[in-house]
Amino acid sequence: MTQPAHLELDNLMHPDVLANPYPTYRYLREHDPVHWNPVFRSWFLSRYDDIVAALQHPHLSSVTWKLRESRYPLSADDLAATKQILPYFVSFMQGLDDPEHARQRGLMNKAFSARTVERLRPRVQQLVDELLDRALSARRIELMQDLAFPLPWTIICELLGIPEEGHPIIKASSDALARYIVIVAPVAGQLAQITEALQQAHDYLAHLIAVRRADPQDDLLSAMISAEENGAMLSETEIIVACTMLLLAGHETTTNMIGNGMVALLCHPEQLARLRADPQLITSAVEELLRYDGSVQVLPRVATEDITINGTLIRQGQQVNLGVSAANRDPAQFADPERLDIGRQDGRPLSFGYGMHYCLGAALARLEMQITIGTLLRRTSRITLASDNIQWRPNFVLRGVTVLPLLLE
Repeated sequence: MTQPAHLELDNLMHPDVLANPYPTYRYLREHDPVHWNPVFRSWFLSRYDDIVAALQHPHLSSVTWKLRESRYPLSADDLAATKQILPYFVSFMQGLDDPEHARQRGLMNKAFSARTVERLRPRVQQLVDELLDRALSARRIELMQDLAFPLPWTIICELLGIPEEGHPIIKASSDALARYIVIVAPVAGQLAQITEALQQAHDYLAHLIAVRRADPQDDLLSAMISAEENGAMLSETEIIVACTMLLLAGHETTTNMIGNGMVALLCHPEQLARLRADPQLITSAVEELLRYDGSVQVLPRVATEDITINGTLIRQGQQVNLGVSAANRDPAQFADPERLDIGRQDGRPLSFGYGMHYCLGAALARLEMQITIGTLLRRTSRITLASDNIQWRPNFVLRGVTVLPLLLE
């Protein structure tokens, strides 16, 4: 396989790939759809049909955490730190297979059902309006910190029942886990910093659990405690891990979705104008924005025995990274996939996964995106980028911009 000299296929943390991974995805999809990445020592899948099949494959497991110990050599200190980090990936449902996955998901399904989420619409709208009021008076907004982060963060904290004084502690642990996901080889002290943040959050949540046991509230944390006490087998460690990971998943991806979606609209002014002219398109627009430049780029799996995908042998124990955002631009599934079309009806994007691990918070993320972008357009006559220099986060798994200053009229 001969590749263009300028194209990075394996170093997914390269600035060019972080800024725009889609040329790399397209090349792999066309020339090497089951690609061995020597940097991350894993396979990378880029075709839609292969990924849908992989997400349902009985011998591709979500329990990928064991590979974290063997991906790079670890000092004694780093090995000890890793053993403190791993429970966050071992004990949470997205890193579990059935029946353990079904047990946790069944407990939380009610809190994230479409009907329950729809009842949050007035609260989401209230928060968006409050956050926008400040920005509109100043005629500018840094979208990420002023709106895209505080909205989903506040909502998921309220759902779980995390008091405001605990937000900084939990946010630090969430950021630490996001950093851990993309570590290729840790530098000195890096894992220790992550474990320190996790330990502080662990201690805080353990205290909060004790408070909720004595005085239950109408929140998800109290529901998890009650279910544990009534025999649903959620230990205190599982509850702490679930809270931490739900807070990460509940705000990190939605924050990035909002930012990525606005960048896509601003870079396609004809689609932005079309959505302004027809606000009823917001539902299909959000689906298309999720397809076009999704927040979650990769889903990891590990082969539990030797398997073959698209003619390529994958050995037992090897990791397989499912490039869902690459699949979302597969021309075999989507007509003219490189074109943003907010009225698109074809295909079925894999932005929230597929099958039993389909994202629990998909309905909530869609609601928050629809209200945020819809309200921004309804309450402004014009939105422009304050700077053309868009900086992307150094994270190829969770794609998002670091800052997005906008001018509002």
